[in-house]
Amino acid sequence: VHVELLFFAALQLRQYFQHIRHILDGVIFGQAVARGFIQRSKFRAFMGYKFAMATKIQTRWRMVLATRFRDRRYAMRYSPWEQCKDDEYDTFFYYNTETDETSWTEPPNDQPYKPFGWWPEPTVEEVAEEPVGMCPVCSDRKATRHCPQCDA
Repeated sequence: VHVELLFFAALQLRQYFQHIRHILDGVIFGQAVARGFIQRSKFRAFMGYKFAMATKIQTRWRMVLATRFRDRRYAMRYSPWEQCKDDEYDTFFYYNTETDETSWTEPPNDQPYKPFGWWPEPTVEEVAEEPVGMCPVCSDRKATRHCPQCDA
């Protein structure tokens, strides 16, 4: 009689432990799912941060390039040197409007010049225009959120 009771108790314990093991497997699986969700959300946040930083770097670099491009175009527009075409030799020469100097080579020291046929003459309004919207500190750059000239 005692052996049957002992066998029955062992069988009950075995079923009880199997039930507990199934519960623990479910808990472990739930933890793994939650951990994966947390890791995915952290990864997504990190990738969003990387994307935001890459966008910020691209924006700053494009701003630098645009400033260089604008300054170069401004220097070309108001340069005393002009590129002119000689119809007799079918080639270009360079003419300084301030000194009446002409040259077959480009202006010295990489000075900017107005390319042939690109620039209309400035209108009276452009010549008389006062610089509006300049940096309030250095009055050198057009007003932006950040002036690279004076770090204002």
